[in-house]
Amino acid sequence: MEYGKVMAIFVLGLLLANTLVATSGITGGLDQLKSTIEGFFGALIAVLIVLAAIAYAAGNMLGSDAGARAKVWGQNLLIGAGISLVVYVVAPTVLRAIVGEGTDIGEDISV
Repeated sequence: MEYGKVMAIFVLGLLLANTLVATSGITGGLDQLKSTIEGFFGALIAVLIVLAAIAYAAGNMLGSDAGARAKVWGQNLLIGAGISLVVYVVAPTVLRAIVGEGTDIGEDISV
């Protein structure tokens, strides 16, 4: 595995651990995690799409070898934006399923 991927997984793991430990209770931690995912992935999707457009446009202006590489980078950035969009849409549903059917994230589960 590449060093960058390992570091990204490590940082996301630390973010998850910090979120669940820093807040009071699991429900508060999941609520904080949901808001972090929504904020982070929303901005990430926008940045990836802009970078993909820049890379693809640069690929059309460069020579054949560098242009092909730039176009592949642009396509990979779009794939990353697509995966981020899936996480952005699915994460709140998964977090609600973990907390429970009848509770909304942010509500206290205890009676």
